Amino acid sequence: MTRDKAVTDLIDRYLFAVGEELPRALAADVTRELRTLVEDKLEDRSRALGRPIDTALVCFVLQEIGEPGEVARRYDPSPQYLVGPLFYPAFMRIAKIALIGLAIMLLFTTVLSHALSPNGAKTLLSFATVVRLLGLYFQIATTLFGQAVIVLAILERTKLGQRVARLRAWDPRDLPEVPEAEEDRVSVAGVAVGICLTVLVAVWLNFFPEWVGVVMVAQGGQPVWVRLTEMGLHLPLVAITVWLALALALKLVVLGQRRWTKPTRWTEAGLGILGAAIAFEIAGGSTLHAPAAAPAFQVPLRLLGSFLYVLPFVLLIAPLLRVFELIRGRTEPRDL
Repeated sequence: MTRDKAVTDLIDRYLFAVGEELPRALAADVTRELRTLVEDKLEDRSRALGRPIDTALVCFVLQEIGEPGEVARRYDPSPQYLVGPLFYPAFMRIAKIALIGLAIMLLFTTVLSHALSPNGAKTLLSFATVVRLLGLYFQIATTLFGQAVIVLAILERTKLGQRVARLRAWDPRDLPEVPEAEEDRVSVAGVAVGICLTVLVAVWLNFFPEWVGVVMVAQGGQPVWVRLTEMGLHLPLVAITVWLALALALKLVVLGQRRWTKPTRWTEAGLGILGAAIAFEIAGGSTLHAPAAAPAFQVPLRLLGSFLYVLPFVLLIAPLLRVFELIRGRTEPRDL
């Protein structure tokens, strides 16, 4: 039986909204099962009321089944605590990335520092060095963990407040359109990770600048925390903060729309170009040199400083490709 396109579109939008709230491993099976449930309920209500299936009947059935976020949480059995169910996947992703990345950074800087020291790697596995590194790891990891919980908990409560308001007068016709292309889809967890990292970086730069640095191992084999500014790295704080604020605003808009649109894609490209310009400013104002705590780094840091100008051009590649895609999209029709 052929149905009105508006009816099919409304069902698709509902199923897409439910799938966006679920892990990718569950989304396909759940939406397939849910589509069958919706179809069966529509047929039952249509026969019981003696009326054809139209958008009004679809809205009634979808409201009976429930708001997409609530339905998704019925199907997802994984425990979701600390920051609440909505951003729990984002929290786990942040925790894994941060903990693994932090361990790699500490290990790499320790090995490199010892390799450049006059004594070579003789003290690399000394008990004092290992204990100090574990202490630094625990201290930084705890800070990252706590800040991630705070930021995502605030987002969760804010989002839940909006959801409560929607539940009181929820209308399936207000659901966003299904994106035409896969690249326009938005992962709630992925965007939430970006929001959290953006907020954390902004907080670090403006309120805890002493945390912006790397671990180096001094001559005596003791790890020390060295601020990037102590190595001659120029950080234009105002420009970076403005860029982070704009990036945060864009991520919040995309999270609210649950999809990428042409205006947000153009904004993304513009922010990429702005980020490359800031990187060029950092390269031009920096003169890298070894800090007093690790003088053996003099030569590699000066070599690194000579390559800082390469970074802005690398950062320009992605936004310029995005601009090219957007311009081409205006003249070439997208395959349906």
